Amino acid sequence: GQKNISLIGGTFNGNAQDTTRAKGLVSLRSTDNITLSGVTFKNFCGTHGVIIDGAQGFTAQNCTFSDFKPFTGSAAAYTAQTNSNSYWSAEALHIDFVAPSGSSGGRSMKNITVSGCTFIGVPSGVGTHHVYEGLTADSVKIYNNQFTGCFYDACNASNFKNFAFFDNRAVNTPTLLRAENTRGVVHDNVLDNSSYAPGAKVMSSIYQFGRNRLELHTLSGIEISNRKTDGVIQLTNSTSLDVYHNTIKVRNYTGSAESRICGIHGYYQAVVKAHENTVSGASYRGIYVDTGKAVLTNNFIEKCLDSLYVSNSTGSSITGNTAVDSGNRAINGYRDASLVIARNQIQNTASGRGITVEECAGGTAITENTVLQCASFGIYTIDSQVQTISGNLIGNGQTHAITLNSASRVSTIENNTLFCNAGHDLYITGCSRAAAFASNRSDQNAVRVNAGSTLSARDDCSLHVHSFVPVKKVSATCTRAGYTEYRCRNCSCTYHADFTAFAKHNYAVTTVSSTYLQGGYSLHTCTTCGHSYKSHEVPKRTLENVSGFRNVSVSAASIRFTWDKVPDADGYVVYLYNKTAGKWERCNKTTGGSNVQTISGLKAGESYSLTARAYKTVSGKEVLSPGYTTYKTSTNPAQVKFSVASKSKGSVTYSWTKVSGATTYAVYYKPTASSSWTRVGTVGSDKNTFTKTGLNSGAGYFTVRAYKTYEGKTYGSAYSSKTLTVT
Repeated sequence: GQKNISLIGGTFNGNAQDTTRAKGLVSLRSTDNITLSGVTFKNFCGTHGVIIDGAQGFTAQNCTFSDFKPFTGSAAAYTAQTNSNSYWSAEALHIDFVAPSGSSGGRSMKNITVSGCTFIGVPSGVGTHHVYEGLTADSVKIYNNQFTGCFYDACNASNFKNFAFFDNRAVNTPTLLRAENTRGVVHDNVLDNSSYAPGAKVMSSIYQFGRNRLELHTLSGIEISNRKTDGVIQLTNSTSLDVYHNTIKVRNYTGSAESRICGIHGYYQAVVKAHENTVSGASYRGIYVDTGKAVLTNNFIEKCLDSLYVSNSTGSSITGNTAVDSGNRAINGYRDASLVIARNQIQNTASGRGITVEECAGGTAITENTVLQCASFGIYTIDSQVQTISGNLIGNGQTHAITLNSASRVSTIENNTLFCNAGHDLYITGCSRAAAFASNRSDQNAVRVNAGSTLSARDDCSLHVHSFVPVKKVSATCTRAGYTEYRCRNCSCTYHADFTAFAKHNYAVTTVSSTYLQGGYSLHTCTTCGHSYKSHEVPKRTLENVSGFRNVSVSAASIRFTWDKVPDADGYVVYLYNKTAGKWERCNKTTGGSNVQTISGLKAGESYSLTARAYKTVSGKEVLSPGYTTYKTSTNPAQVKFSVASKSKGSVTYSWTKVSGATTYAVYYKPTASSSWTRVGTVGSDKNTFTKTGLNSGAGYFTVRAYKTYEGKTYGSAYSSKTLTVT
């Protein structure tokens, strides 16, 4: 329940010696505005180093978390001490919710920033593994941190929204990010694992995952899903997910326990947009989207078992991708509807097919693809309804160029170029049907239709023997694979082969300074393709809040007050708090940097809340300092009207009419007109009479003054204009 705490510099050293005792260092719960800056936290055992629960306003910058000691006691003892059963839940910096308890609904988090910190040899770096219904962490930024040798993961993010995870580097850490039910962006991170690290589990739902470089000696890739599973990044419950410009190199363990792991995996209703990624070495599939719409564009996939695989989708597209050295199938559609496979380049499937569609419904189209050097079929359909197979180039295959099997139905097969294939140009079997085979070019014109299958219309292929030679080598760019162009000596037919992966973006950096209207940032713009992104973002400039309020003069009807000047301010807007409406009301504006203001027309003896905000005019817009600093003051009470109530020998009694706001009344006396006033008595606000005794014979002068005490200050009325002389 504390607020406004800063820990700056120094070391918290747990000196953990007895490793059968779980031992942390700092715990701050249900806190507001907490800062950790330049602090070292070390030698803690078995549990979190720092616990920040239910924080609303938290910053950790340039801190170090290290020297974690594994718990050596029994599992039962660990659970009893930590209320947990696994080390992976022990984040060194635990940023968590306050769990619901009884009638209490718990406490969410917001405005969390962790930057420039170092995490060395801890189970998990930063975040929380807890998920509570109705509790969220809003506006969480984790950036520019270093994670080295973490046992399980760099960051845990659960129920985070407006989440940003960028410019982080994780070395020899199995998992970059583990998240569940989280919304945000992940970009420009590096994960570099030099040794095998199995079993990384990630549940996540990131809107954007881009420009990350992942070197994985692990069983995990990127996963995109609506439910928990294994993987490095799993994106869930989002309507659209953008996975772009990532480099994912998976060097999988090849032992008997190897999982079927993909480079990028999306499933269970996630809409996956994957473009311009490089994926290599996945033991199962390079990019795999299951039970969700896929838009796979311009990716480079090499040395994966299956390069691109889409299943149980409607309206998906696989276009402009390059698949090289696939172990089994380069492109596969399974139980899809309206699937488009177009303008892809495929070379060298070692033991399988180039393009396969299985049990696909109507609307499927396979057009303008290049399929080379397949060990099995170039294009293969199984029990599928295909609208068209057209404009494809299929060559150097070890079996048939195009095969229809198991009751496939294809409307048109036309304008394809088929050459140097060991089998037939078209092979129809298994009760399949094709409506037309027309306007194709081939070096053999070999078509076979087995019993039970039909080909309704056929034009013989235009016979032609190609003689291809390399004519041009095109270097890779940041948005396109490199290749060698081959051209036939005898005709104008060309194809691309010998592919190389995308080149890196060539970014030029422009620094944009922050102003009073917008934040500053570094703008990275690729000089080749124009792609751009921002980094090192800083907030827009703000004027300091006004402080140092004090009165210059006060009357019964006005207050003249001043304050400390704010650097760079053009002037100040003055506000008076309306108690009835419950809000600040703008009442005046100074110019020329003036820091003095008089507010008139006020009630006597009334307390007021005043403030001022600095302003600066920028491009015709008035920019104000962000906060209100309340200054509480009062007007003076009104003059007191008084008279002689009674008198006797040696004494006199005065009475007066009470005035609004007075807390005391003081009676003053002086024996002669030229004498100084002397206070002879004070009564509370509940009294309106005073008796002065011990008077000597002769003249005397009296007056009554009202006073108000407010916020530690006293305000007095003017001396009464009516001064009574008593004899």
